[in-house]
Amino acid sequence: MFDKVVVSTDENPDFIDFVPIVSTAWKKFFPEAELAIAFVTDRDEEDETVQKMRQYGDVGLFATVPDVPTSNQAKICRHLMAARQGSNVCMLEDVDTIPLQRKFFEDRTSHHEAGKILAVGREVYSNTQGYNNFPMSTATATGNVFREIFGDKEDSEIVSSFVGKIKYFDKEDISQPYPHFSDEYLLRVLIEEWAGDVIHIRRDVDVRTQWIDRSFWSVDIDKLNAGQYVTCNFLRNMRDQFSEIKPIADYIYGKSVDIEDVTL
Repeated sequence: MFDKVVVSTDENPDFIDFVPIVSTAWKKFFPEAELAIAFVTDRDEEDETVQKMRQYGDVGLFATVPDVPTSNQAKICRHLMAARQGSNVCMLEDVDTIPLQRKFFEDRTSHHEAGKILAVGREVYSNTQGYNNFPMSTATATGNVFREIFGDKEDSEIVSSFVGKIKYFDKEDISQPYPHFSDEYLLRVLIEEWAGDVIHIRRDVDVRTQWIDRSFWSVDIDKLNAGQYVTCNFLRNMRDQFSEIKPIADYIYGKSVDIEDVTL
């Protein structure tokens, strides 16, 4: 299936505070996989926050790049973190998203083939301008394939090369204000330039009934405990919304937890 789950964050508490629960959730359902965290920051290796993050996964530091919003850079740095993983199979995910079961991810990533990138859920873009895109969530390939797509230059040079890069839409330009930039739009262009093979499979999930999602937040405790939900896209931010998030945190940790138990 996959060896690494790759996420990314910058210093924004809206995202970085999810690292502990994200790590715990992936360990709960996939103890054999390692969480890899791309951290966009100018902190050094000995910094206290960096050391805390290392409790939760393999942390890669990516220095900030001028003229690039750090939130945009973080989106791309999960790809660059994956590109550091060699022959390991890497699945991309968002840092504010957790699994709530094993089967969905097993089934989808089982379609991955060596030398190709697996794309899950292209159909969600049907009848939109992004109809040739696919979600980054659950996108899977070896580190070597990500390296082929993004190239062998220094990480900062790769990121800088995307400033002003527009082929179809300005969403491809990493210097666009957050959240207008989309790594899904940029990746479409990079894959065309790479000219490798993409395996497309359907997501085949009813997000209204099988996901817990911040766009239509509702938690059925019985369904949660029965493993009937696929994933959770959290409300943000963790501290402000913890009363709503707590039932899911209790389920992931297997006990009643407080906000300080689940954040950096």
